[in-house]
Amino acid sequence: MVEKNSCQGYVTKHTVNHDDTSPLTLYTAGDGDGIIGCAIKVTETWDDGSKAFTVGDAADPDGFAEDLAASLEATGYYNIEHDEMGAYLWHVIGSHRRTHIYAAAGTIAATFVGTGGDPNGSQGQCIVYLLHQDYK
Repeated sequence: MVEKNSCQGYVTKHTVNHDDTSPLTLYTAGDGDGIIGCAIKVTETWDDGSKAFTVGDAADPDGFAEDLAASLEATGYYNIEHDEMGAYLWHVIGSHRRTHIYAAAGTIAATFVGTGGDPNGSQGQCIVYLLHQDYK
């Protein structure tokens, strides 16, 4: 007997500002929640000289997006090429995409530096899009 179920996909998005508190919780995944992608759109360039930006969880802080520091200097979409994705989404050894499925609740967070040296001139904003599928 074959049982067919739909595997509904959805997107959550979270705006991150340079002066938010890091790490910033983006989403709490539940049992059977599969993260299949993480795209980041820089909407305002970050002006901090020591900027950094990753997305992951407690087990792997850059599991979904490795450090995008250089990418924060120009607006646009990032973390869409395999060499920008974290280990949860790209398997370098086998060279294939991956899905990270949570067996229990897990918090996905952005960890970043970007407060700038001048509080009057600091800037930076991006939107993190998490692509999900429900495997439960």
